[in-house]
Amino acid sequence: DPGTATPDASASPKKNGRQRKPSLENKRRAKAQPASAATPLSAPAAITGQVIRSLYAGWGFTRSDFARLAGVTPSAVQAWERKTGELTFRRSVGDTIRQLFLLSAGEARQRRREAEKTRRGEERVSKAE
Repeated sequence: DPGTATPDASASPKKNGRQRKPSLENKRRAKAQPASAATPLSAPAAITGQVIRSLYAGWGFTRSDFARLAGVTPSAVQAWERKTGELTFRRSVGDTIRQLFLLSAGEARQRRREAEKTRRGEERVSKAE
């Protein structure tokens, strides 16, 4: 009947008439971590100061924590946050920041711990000299 609307097949979670079930691995991941911690963002098309702040604040990081991961100073991050519009970076810094957007909060925390261990080791070496 032309007056009867047909449901859009792409909107249905069913495939071949059966409900799709999440894989066992996906179920385990969902139980192990809250959705916000387990789901990494994708790198936005335009990186702004506000986007950077939202990223590290969402991880529960300080500006200094984020700066250490990005390989820049906290004052550089602060300057980015003050700017309006899309930010431009040196290629190496831009690549690093785009990679940070792909991390989940848990992965970011792990990298922060690793950076802390490395920094503490460097401090011990310099004191020994």
